[in-house]
Amino acid sequence: MDGTDMSELTRGLRKLRLSMIPMLLSGISLALAHTPQVLPNEYSIPVLIASAFLCIVSLAFFTMGISSICESLGEIFCKLRRLFKYLTPALLIFTSISIFYGVEGPIGIEGLVSKPPLLIAAIFFIILLLLMAYSFIKLSSLLGSRSMMLGSAMIIPSPFAAITGYDTGVIMGSALGIIGSLILMLTLTRLIRAEIEVVEAEEAPQEYEEEPEEVSKLEEIPKRPLEVPRRRPVEVPRREEIYEGIHVRAEEKRARLLGPNGLTIELELGVRAFGRRDFVGYVPEEDLDYISRRHFEIKGTKEGYFIRDLGSLNGTWVNGNRIGREFVKLVNGAVIDVAEVARLRFSYESEDLGVPEI
Repeated sequence: MDGTDMSELTRGLRKLRLSMIPMLLSGISLALAHTPQVLPNEYSIPVLIASAFLCIVSLAFFTMGISSICESLGEIFCKLRRLFKYLTPALLIFTSISIFYGVEGPIGIEGLVSKPPLLIAAIFFIILLLLMAYSFIKLSSLLGSRSMMLGSAMIIPSPFAAITGYDTGVIMGSALGIIGSLILMLTLTRLIRAEIEVVEAEEAPQEYEEEPEEVSKLEEIPKRPLEVPRRRPVEVPRREEIYEGIHVRAEEKRARLLGPNGLTIELELGVRAFGRRDFVGYVPEEDLDYISRRHFEIKGTKEGYFIRDLGSLNGTWVNGNRIGREFVKLVNGAVIDVAEVARLRFSYESEDLGVPEI
């Protein structure tokens, strides 16, 4: 699938997943730098520096991912994007200054206090990694992913363990960070596949089965002797039968969403996503920001109509119950609250087109 066809949320999730690769390598490098049985002491400082720069690369990709999803998921992620945008370059500057003045290990709390640029860089590391964990926790609550919540919690101890300078503590903190990064990568992969399936379902053309037309050929008409048909009695249906037949044909089930200020949305078979643009002119302009660009979707089938939320920031409710990413069947008269700023009613009734007098 071409990148231009993917939703903003899908592109953002891909960049967040990409950010976990250098984060994973950074954790492995940090653990190796404090394992003299595996790595000689003369290589520990270069590997430690490589670990720091891998972490900075991870934060840069994470910033790009946050930038992609902030428009879809709300203002809180836009604020986080601004923090990462300014703090990550500052981290890079102070880390480079620390390396320029020379880094001698082992680096612990005492070593940080004696080197102010290195201490500032360590503080930036802690702040940014905590903000990363908070961003994933916030994202997991919106998308309803417990595994993402677990992975986010596991990367929190790693920066605190790294500044202690104790080999055992650093290795244990790095191990937790590595496991957390793996969990986040797997969870993001699953979410990306789910989002791609939604986009493909929306873009897939609706297929309608057409019965082949039967065309008779002249040569296939058998030759018959001309016979005068015999008269048969004509059966005239009763008035009630005629009325019933017309009434059945005149009824047609119609699915609609009825909203504020005369908003009426006709529903058809297939999958359709709804978002902010569908409510322009029907809800106050200041309330539109509470509705995501891709807020919820409705799937129409022969069995009925189903609704699910698309990971919106402010949620979707059906008859007072907040729904998630699983489809929920709509019944006639169901009340749909969109971000608590727009209320819709689902109408699925037979429409009587009228019966002529006989």
